[in-house]
Amino acid sequence: MDRRKKKTKTLFFSLLFLGFALSFFVLFLSYRTRLETARMESIEQMQSAVSSTIEVYGRLAEMAFDETAHRPEIRELYRKAQGSLGPGERAYWRGAIARRLEPTFRKFAYYQFRLLNLVQPDGTVFLRMHDPDRYGDNVLPASRLQAAALSNRMPARGFEAGVTHNLYRYSFPLFLGNIFLGSAEFGLSSSAVLAQLKKQFPGHYTLLLRKDILDPLLDKAAREKLAPSPLSERFYEDIQVRDLPDPMSDPDPATQAFILEKVKHQAAASMDTGNSFTLFTQANGRPYSASFLRIPNPGGLPFGYIVAINWNPKAQDLQQLALTVGILMAGLFLVFAAFLRQGIRNHEKLIEEALYDSLTGGLKQGRFDSVAAREVSMAQRFGMPLSLVIFDLDHFKHVNDHFGHLKGDAVLRATGATVSRNIRRVDYFFRWGGDEFLIVLPNTNLDGALCAAEKIRALMENLNPDGVEGISISAGVAQMNENDPDLRAVMKRADEALYRAKEKGRNNVSA
Repeated sequence: MDRRKKKTKTLFFSLLFLGFALSFFVLFLSYRTRLETARMESIEQMQSAVSSTIEVYGRLAEMAFDETAHRPEIRELYRKAQGSLGPGERAYWRGAIARRLEPTFRKFAYYQFRLLNLVQPDGTVFLRMHDPDRYGDNVLPASRLQAAALSNRMPARGFEAGVTHNLYRYSFPLFLGNIFLGSAEFGLSSSAVLAQLKKQFPGHYTLLLRKDILDPLLDKAAREKLAPSPLSERFYEDIQVRDLPDPMSDPDPATQAFILEKVKHQAAASMDTGNSFTLFTQANGRPYSASFLRIPNPGGLPFGYIVAINWNPKAQDLQQLALTVGILMAGLFLVFAAFLRQGIRNHEKLIEEALYDSLTGGLKQGRFDSVAAREVSMAQRFGMPLSLVIFDLDHFKHVNDHFGHLKGDAVLRATGATVSRNIRRVDYFFRWGGDEFLIVLPNTNLDGALCAAEKIRALMENLNPDGVEGISISAGVAQMNENDPDLRAVMKRADEALYRAKEKGRNNVSA
């Protein structure tokens, strides 16, 4: 009997210790996961801000193009210049074009557009507005962006270094009728992008650029605008960006230097991978994040990093939360806590399995009728519009056949995550079956539903889950009207619109 009691006691304490260790292990994993999520959110926030800034300036570049090189009289003169025989005649036309472009070029210089180049189809520079005496050289060996723009005869954009400037460049094709004249290239100062970031998210920003890419290109004037990076000997630091005025003094210069020295070794190792990353640290008792956003050049290779040092309490809050919970757990009856936690997890798992698709996170089809009845009742009672979007993945069978079902699952999982992140809390996202999905949009008219569907369609084009490229969707949109008895009637019209979208060639939205 004593031996049995001893065995029971040993088993009990073993289970108690195991539960205690397991609880802290789970807490540690949760902390690491949340910390990694916080890092990803920091990068995503920065990427979103950069993308929106570049998009705004892209519209300005389009305006500049329309008001300069795209003007009919400029294209006529450019055509005459290309058809001229002697250098003297070409110089005459070059001067005539430059004089006509000068007022507008100066106007857009206010928005920090530093260059306007006219490049001929073979890559030879006809005119540099910022330096009219430099022309006749071929930019193709040094410019992947211009090589792509001239080859495809389509607009191109990207961050690229030049002989005198580090710029974000926008290139537009030039045609006169059916004659391809070359391209017009606009260069946006890198400091313009970083200045906008500082306004949105105050902190210290700098631009790091790879030495091995810049060294073959730089002239003396350009070298004077760069300094060796304190983080890695493989990178230059753009002095103009580094010395931009800070809207706020946090972190101050001394704190900036301390943080950079503190993260130096870890940052140098991470930069060697060419990926974006975020490091959390502390200085003077305050939490900071050092985010490194990868800048690809037009060829897709890492060209450098935008570095941001911001006050960020999230990591410290996560650490304090984990420590507090750990101390509390140590004082509780561990076996009871472990059983209770397991019970809650099982209960949540049952609810999750009953209501949601485990792969995409969308609601199951069985939930549609109850959701539809409630939303139709609300729409009719309060006179609000109610719309519906149906979409599916284009050629998804090809993904499964060509890449395998594991890759197909990765595409479905990425689709669910993309939709869930980009719809409102009041919207309902369903996995209808296979690669078909449905979104119910309360208090949304047809135009709003078309915008929502188009946003998701555009986001899907940029997905690359598990290396699968070329993802697209076709979507059908419909709005409920007074004659519809229920939401399934609206679904039928949306389904018909989906087929029209496919008939148009897929990767589009139809109503």
